Amino acid sequence: MGLTGIPKPETIKANKGAWYVLGNIQIHTSTELKPDHAASRRHICYLVSDFQAFQKHLQAHSVEIIPDQQPIPEHARFFLRDPAGNRIEIA
Repeated sequence: MGLTGIPKPETIKANKGAWYVLGNIQIHTSTELKPDHAASRRHICYLVSDFQAFQKHLQAHSVEIIPDQQPIPEHARFFLRDPAGNRIEIA
């Protein structure tokens, strides 16, 4: 598929899966033994140009912010769930 493997950050290296890059797009794969949609860790990530402003915007609209449980050094991020329960990462 033309994907090049890239190393995962040390803090999450033990998690199953792999990371790939194609141009400026990264794809992070993982597995779940017993998938539970509402509790799933699978997600899509959106990069925003002003992280703090976007977080404040979501909070102002009563969107629940889920703190990062496995911080990656030098990568500010948080999570939220859409109305269907899908997990979304904001970085």
